[in-house]
Amino acid sequence: MLRWMRAFGALGLLSAVGAVSFGGCVEAESRFYVGAMVPPDDEGNCPGEVEGIKSKRAYGECSDGTCSGFACLILNNGIVSSIATESNNNQVETSAITVYRVDYSYAWPDGSHEESLNVFLTVDAGGADEPSGQGYALDLFTPAASAAIAPSVPEGVRIDVVIGLIFYGRTSGGLEVETPETFIPVTVDGV
Repeated sequence: MLRWMRAFGALGLLSAVGAVSFGGCVEAESRFYVGAMVPPDDEGNCPGEVEGIKSKRAYGECSDGTCSGFACLILNNGIVSSIATESNNNQVETSAITVYRVDYSYAWPDGSHEESLNVFLTVDAGGADEPSGQGYALDLFTPAASAAIAPSVPEGVRIDVVIGLIFYGRTSGGLEVETPETFIPVTVDGV
C-alpha cells in the first residue's frame, strides 16, 4: 500500500510541476499578438503607436501580372519587462522579442497559396496593462503569391483575398513565441 501511495504522490507532483511550467509558456505566448492594422501616414510610413482609427480591410491592385499593396500592422508585446521585476538581480532584459519569420496563407475564389518569409524586427518588452507596440509595414503580396493571384484579377475585376499571418519570434531570454493567426481581408482590383 505504501508503494502505491508513493507512486501516486510522485505522479501528482510531476503533474503539478508540468502544469505550472506549461502554463507559464502559454501565458507568455498569449501576450505576443497583432494588435491592430492601421493605414499608413501621408508619407507611406507605419506609425509606431496607434491612437484612433483601426482599419478593418486592406486594399491592393493587380496589373501586368503583378499584385501590390501593403498594410501597417502593430505587433504588441505584453510580456512584462524583466528589468522591472525585483527578482531580476542581473538586470538583464529577457522579455524583448526578436521576430524572425512570418507565415502567409492566402485564400481567394480561384485558389490558395502558403509560404514563409524571413523577417527581422524587434518588439520591446511591455507589460500586461500597457503592451509595447511596434509598427511593421507588411507587403500584402509576396512575389510567389502575386504571381498566383494575378491571373484571377484581370482589368476591371475585383476579388476578395483573405491573408492569414503568423509571426514567429524569440524572447531575449530564449523563449520561442508566436502570434495567434491574424486574418486580413484584402479587396484587390484589376487595373
